[in-house]
Amino acid sequence: MSEYVRVEKIVPKFPPPAFSDIAKASNDLINKDFYHTAAAALEVKLKAPNGVNFTAKGTSAHNGPVTSSLEGKKALSNGISITQSWNTANLLATKVELNDTFASGLKAEILSNFAPNAGNKGQKVNLHFKQPNIHGRAFVDYSPQGRYRRDR
Repeated sequence: MSEYVRVEKIVPKFPPPAFSDIAKASNDLINKDFYHTAAAALEVKLKAPNGVNFTAKGTSAHNGPVTSSLEGKKALSNGISITQSWNTANLLATKVELNDTFASGLKAEILSNFAPNAGNKGQKVNLHFKQPNIHGRAFVDYSPQGRYRRDR
């Protein structure tokens, strides 16, 4: 009598990708590596000893003004990261990301825009929820005039 050994292969289940993620590699190849909409573009990334990542970007259009931005990003403990940026339109943007902080698979983003000369420009809340069989998103946009806009 011969004995048989049953081997089971465990295949991990990954969440379905978001539709915007499917073509990201091909879009990056075309837009970043091949076709340039700006006459000149520069991006410099630095990392400080305390863990803050700095990114300076600048672009010059073929017939338009030069635009630039300076961004700083700090990753804190427990999946929390804070990003602040300032651009040539004098707009200050703050982004707080919470990865797996409230629930496993939940990514929450809180975005705020502020113009020092004009005041508040609005806030946004983006929620992304990934589990093995589902990928859900919800977006809420608030403007200073009191209007809400949502997208599911």
